[in-house]
Amino acid sequence: NKKFGKIFLISILVLLIYIHSTFLDKKNLYVATLKHGVQAFDLKTKNKIWSTSLFKNNVNARVWSGFSFDKETNSLFIVTSNPGGIIGENRSGNDFSASLIALDTNTGKIKWKYKHIINDLWDFDLISNPIILKNLKTIDKNDLVDSVIALSKTGDLIMVDI
Repeated sequence: NKKFGKIFLISILVLLIYIHSTFLDKKNLYVATLKHGVQAFDLKTKNKIWSTSLFKNNVNARVWSGFSFDKETNSLFIVTSNPGGIIGENRSGNDFSASLIALDTNTGKIKWKYKHIINDLWDFDLISNPIILKNLKTIDKNDLVDSVIALSKTGDLIMVDI
């Protein structure tokens, strides 16, 4: 309508600029932003439950693809972008860029991370949503394991046990 149309349009544009990915479960909304990491909101109260920054050691990693959620372990899996920039100065390599990361959905704490490329100047970061595989049979021990897979732009397949 004429009265609220502009406000609604501006709100949508702001969301498109700041929010990159979302995931919804029965009780929470998980949001990845380009500047403020990953955040969780309670759907009933609309309050922020937690916020996890992906800024570390002068690098702001961004969630480049979507999320994957494992209900059994309450884990949210994300892959992150390269650090940005073409010079790479003032970086230690110990950051969250070009990584596969597992977050605890209850607390937002990082459970673990696998860093694919240290100080990625070449834009070889990870792509697509992480893929969760359940009950994979191992060749060496004949055990069943659960894993998460991330794909890279260079064709690497990173597989980590959950």
